[in-house]
Amino acid sequence: MGDIIIQGDFNAYTNTQLDFIEFDNVTELVNLDDSEYHPDRVLSRNNLDHKHTNNSGKLLLNMCKEAKIRILNGRTIDDLNGQPTCITYNGSSVVDCTFISEELIDSIGYFVVHDFTSLSNHRPISCAMFANFLSVPCDSHQLDSLPGKFLWTDEAIASYTENIQSQMFKNKLANFIAKSFNDSDSITESTRLC
Repeated sequence: MGDIIIQGDFNAYTNTQLDFIEFDNVTELVNLDDSEYHPDRVLSRNNLDHKHTNNSGKLLLNMCKEAKIRILNGRTIDDLNGQPTCITYNGSSVVDCTFISEELIDSIGYFVVHDFTSLSNHRPISCAMFANFLSVPCDSHQLDSLPGKFLWTDEAIASYTENIQSQMFKNKLANFIAKSFNDSDSITESTRLC
């Protein structure tokens, strides 16, 4: 399925319900021929939002189990308690979340629930990942040299001013503006022909 990172406001209460399959141990399974199968990791998660799990939360937790993605809130050093991300008239909640592929959990540098701002009743959230970069040798193709810089001499300025004020240029510009174009390629082609 590939690596996944999803972040946003899901309006889902998940409390501390599991987002992984508990007791998913392959040693207990009989006749398992799938060597590609990897059991879910047990990853504890805290959450200061003690609201009961709602239907959106249940759907979200099922998606996590099926897609092998995990809620990052309440699982990192910078957010060990699962800080509330939203405050409304009826209390606080953890509805702004980051979801990440289970394989990427160890690549997380931090996950932070930031302070409230005057812009919203939601706290901004952010995360960072460690990345490995491979140095790939570049083919030794000969690249064309970049064109030289145009020098605006007094003569060039005078020529430009004369041409831009000419009736011929004004007619070409009026014709160009009057046309309708379907895409950028037709615009480019039209200006090339002028």
